[in-house]
Amino acid sequence: MNNKKSFTLIEMLVVIAIIGILSGVILISTSGSTDKARLAKAQAFATTTQTQLGYDMVAEWKFEGSTGIGSPSTNSDVLDSVGSNDGDITGHAPTVKGESDCISGKCLFFDGLDDYIDFGNKASLDLIDKNIEFWFKTSVNGVGVIGQTGGSGQWVLTIRGNRFVWDTWATGLDMAAYKNIIDDKWHHFVVSISDSKDAEYFYLDGVLERVSTATVTTPAATGNLYLGSCSVAISTTWCTNAGATASFFNGYLDEVKIYKEALGEAKIKEQYLAGLDLMLAKNLISKGEYNEKVQLLGKN
Repeated sequence: MNNKKSFTLIEMLVVIAIIGILSGVILISTSGSTDKARLAKAQAFATTTQTQLGYDMVAEWKFEGSTGIGSPSTNSDVLDSVGSNDGDITGHAPTVKGESDCISGKCLFFDGLDDYIDFGNKASLDLIDKNIEFWFKTSVNGVGVIGQTGGSGQWVLTIRGNRFVWDTWATGLDMAAYKNIIDDKWHHFVVSISDSKDAEYFYLDGVLERVSTATVTTPAATGNLYLGSCSVAISTTWCTNAGATASFFNGYLDEVKIYKEALGEAKIKEQYLAGLDLMLAKNLISKGEYNEKVQLLGKN
């Protein structure tokens, strides 16, 4: 008599199912921890950016004290917390979201139909060197985010090919970031443009994604600044040619800031180190990982 025992097919399927469930739980748990670490790093980066460039901030739209959101008007719907660059809502008004949906306090949700914000033609926003920073969450590709009119100096930042792309009318480099950002999660984005130093930088969640030191010859734009639109800022034809299949942003925006200076190499390193210090203090990285990254920073 053969007394050897073996698993039945049903028993094997049950074990496989249990392993699958456990793997899913572990994956969800790990994913949650990864997102928290990413957001913590991005928040550290945002804090140190403001520390480095705070004196050069020309506009900050936090969407906290806006009075006209919810019904389009011409009475400074979106207030600038550091200057006089208030904006007016045009079209279908963005929806104000509460603290549980936002990065800090209130934020705006754009539905991608025809809602955008016009900040007018203000000299304080006509910048050659500039640092544009904001938090965003979207699941829609081929849209405009922010742009400024003004002849050969006009520019627009769009999302296409699942990534951010910086486009200029002049001969400055049109540059794309690398990472896929269409995931319906909050991310922190910075594009830093220095015409005077011929340098462009893209940051995503506190990480320097791309640098270009090709010749930058984009003069300062001198027209209206728009948030949440591509075609209104530039033109429908230009946006379509640039690859923005839809004109208006669809998603969340929070903490939009503009500085009149680009981040330089020294400031980038200071900022990165400050972010590492915060991550170490919050036990998001080990001491060994910290030391390794500091050594790499010193070699660059």
